[in-house]
Amino acid sequence: MPWATTLDPKAPPPPTLCVTVSSTTDVLIIADMQVDFLAPGGSLHVKGGEALLDGINAVSSQLPFRYQVATQDWHPENHCSFVTHGGPYSAFVEDNGVSTGLAGLLHSIGARRVFVCGVAYDFCVFFTAMDARKNGFSVVLLEDLTAAVDDAAWSARTAELKDAGVVLLKSSALVAEGTQT
Repeated sequence: MPWATTLDPKAPPPPTLCVTVSSTTDVLIIADMQVDFLAPGGSLHVKGGEALLDGINAVSSQLPFRYQVATQDWHPENHCSFVTHGGPYSAFVEDNGVSTGLAGLLHSIGARRVFVCGVAYDFCVFFTAMDARKNGFSVVLLEDLTAAVDDAAWSARTAELKDAGVVLLKSSALVAEGTQT
């Protein structure tokens, strides 16, 4: 029976998408889950950031990623890099477009897919996901494990990510290798 395309309450539900996390080729990148961005008095407070901690900790501890990378950014309050220079915001690129070496490291260990979560969706998470794609990785952005500085930017950033081939999923769609789905 084909899946219903209408809102027919008697139609069967669509299939549930599950993504298996591989212990040999998958890497988790946790962007900027630090006090400056999570605490209300921090230099760049991301509303809703603290609420992500339990979910990120669960994904980090319960799924068999080959490696996990946690990024950290630091800017004094109202630092000019937010306005004048526009970044850097990616785990893959430092100031002036200099590589951090992360892409080379991930390729050297055989990583093929990168899962991205953390803050802020419209900056570090977005640019990390985009740069991961540019560096040849498949990318899954865990949309329920990120929060934006500017909620109004969410739709535009989402469209750009999808156009670049980034897959947006909820963390509940992830299953450990060898798990029956």
